[in-house]
Amino acid sequence: MKQGETIVFTDFYEGERYDWVVHPFLFKTLNKGKIQIDWEHIDYRWITPEELVKFDTVSHLEDVVLGLFK
Repeated sequence: MKQGETIVFTDFYEGERYDWVVHPFLFKTLNKGKIQIDWEHIDYRWITPEELVKFDTVSHLEDVVLGLFK
């Protein structure tokens, strides 16, 4: 397990302000079983951290992920 730097930022969506505090953690799993996603998701795939720029993701996800792999 690795803990990343806490990231604090403000985001605006549909005219509403959202203040975020993200506490990133990186975990390794030995379980190679099927991933179960919840109602918030429709798909998943494994990518390298550098490939994040190719996807429309939540604010600052690239900063969080790349910070964990430093």
